[in-house]
Amino acid sequence: MRRLATIVLAGGLGLFGCRSQIVPSSEFLSRGNAACAAATRRINDLAAPRPPPRTAPERFAGYVDDYVAEIRLELINLRAIGYPAGQRARLESDYRGVETVLDAAERNPLGFRPQLLVPADLALRRDGLASCRP
Repeated sequence: MRRLATIVLAGGLGLFGCRSQIVPSSEFLSRGNAACAAATRRINDLAAPRPPPRTAPERFAGYVDDYVAEIRLELINLRAIGYPAGQRARLESDYRGVETVLDAAERNPLGFRPQLLVPADLALRRDGLASCRP
């Protein structure tokens, strides 16, 4: 629940920023890869030992909820950076590709596998965001 509150707050703050701001490609890549690296560290921390839940599916569903929340926060952070000139449409399309997988994971957490994000991850890498990973 704390993760959801963080995402809602970050999303609300992003609405007041200059989300359509044009930034130099070098700044986008530097800040974008830093945002992705931070998200990767938080995602890796999710695998740290947790108190055992009552059932294995319950544990996995909780992990998926946290995983999805971290990726959504990563997207909020990426959008807050802005877009290199002429790349907004492509980047937004790639971000929506990630969101489509996350939406499906929220509907069916037990059917989610991180491998489902590979095509979206490859699109982000094509954009130069090599630190982004599912």
